[in-house]
Amino acid sequence: MSLREIAKATTLSLQTVRTILSHGTAAERTRTGELRHVEFNRLAAANWKAKRRGRANLEKRINTMLKGGTELVKTAKGLGKE
Repeated sequence: MSLREIAKATTLSLQTVRTILSHGTAAERTRTGELRHVEFNRLAAANWKAKRRGRANLEKRINTMLKGGTELVKTAKGLGKE
């Protein structure tokens, strides 16, 4: 059935019929909302992964700094003996 026939049968304007049909069914609109939620979850997951990587790197950086600090203390103790 064409859009003009639907418009004539329902006494709606052609533009109204076109708009109604372009929006799809309620299930399709719900699916679109679900897709938005999935996209949001992907962004949240990416954010979480970035934070996790940062925390892992922080541990490595702390250990490196502690090693360097220990070496500096040993060097400083040796300077007093000379």
